Amino acid sequence: MKKFIHFLAALAIGAAMVSCEKPLQELNPTFESQAVTINSGESLSIGFTLSDVRGNAITADIKSNAAEQYDITATFNNSYEAGTIDIKAPSIILEDTPFDIELTFNDAQNSRTSNAKITVTPVLVNGL
Repeated sequence: MKKFIHFLAALAIGAAMVSCEKPLQELNPTFESQAVTINSGESLSIGFTLSDVRGNAITADIKSNAAEQYDITATFNNSYEAGTIDIKAPSIILEDTPFDIELTFNDAQNSRTSNAKITVTPVLVNGL
């Protein structure tokens, strides 16, 4: 009987510890800027933060509707709570139509995704 009571007490403590953990929130990406301009050959870095990462490995899927080829990458810090989106423009920009970069941040361990968008306005080289 005494062992059964100890078992129930341990079970109750374990249940209380599990119920105290806060539920996961959205990743809620926040950028230093959601709209930027870029010149020919220029490289930009836009900082971002994510919420409630809890040390989980996060990945980023990047899509762009740019008319020209831009190199776009995402880099995370060691805790995955912050990082940068790096954009490298072509050496000569021939199309000045603004475009969007859509980012999907994935936390596969907890089946969470969050989306964000940055609008980029290219600047034509003078005389073109």
